[in-house]
Amino acid sequence: MSKLKLTIFTLIVLAVSTVVSGCQILKQVQNDNTNTNTNAVIPVPTGIQNENQNVNLNENVNADTSTTTAEIDTPSWKTYRNDQYGFEFKYPKSWEYKISSSGIVEFRDSRNSYALEGSITYLISINVISISRDFSFNNWRSDLINIKDNRGGVVKEVSIERSDHAVQSSDYLGVETDIFKNYKQYSISKVNLGSKEINAEIDKVYFGLIDSFRFIN
Repeated sequence: MSKLKLTIFTLIVLAVSTVVSGCQILKQVQNDNTNTNTNAVIPVPTGIQNENQNVNLNENVNADTSTTTAEIDTPSWKTYRNDQYGFEFKYPKSWEYKISSSGIVEFRDSRNSYALEGSITYLISINVISISRDFSFNNWRSDLINIKDNRGGVVKEVSIERSDHAVQSSDYLGVETDIFKNYKQYSISKVNLGSKEINAEIDKVYFGLIDSFRFIN
């Protein structure tokens, strides 16, 4: 083979090798890009979404408890009177109550039945508890604030005539008013039914009851 032909053959081989190498490099770059795009798709953590929904629910429940007594008309209501513990309050004519074996008085709307977890529930309950002589209201209130803070709730002082102390608290579970007098704790609670509209109606009854609560001896 002449020297010229050998040179031409060598150049052709080098050219083919260069083209093949270039194709392999291009394919590898495309594969790398595909892998990078696939890894960039990150699922949204659903836990954060659920947490935000819980916060919004708590805010709605707390907003429901802002019913004012100016919105409530109680003159036509019936009066519940407890001579044993010396108190009374008003409640709607369409409501009824029962006394449990433990002495808790429970109220419900006789026209409508509401269920929690499949069971018919009484919406408002009153429980009277005897407390010891060494009871510390300040310690009790501090513990209550810690509990409600953990649930995103609120605690405030309320005025009940002739009581020693009265505190109202609320969170996503409901509302509770605790009245203290002569080593007795009168705990009046309302459950959260999970519906803003229904809660608003029950709130009117609950706050009307609280506003009309009074000691009779």
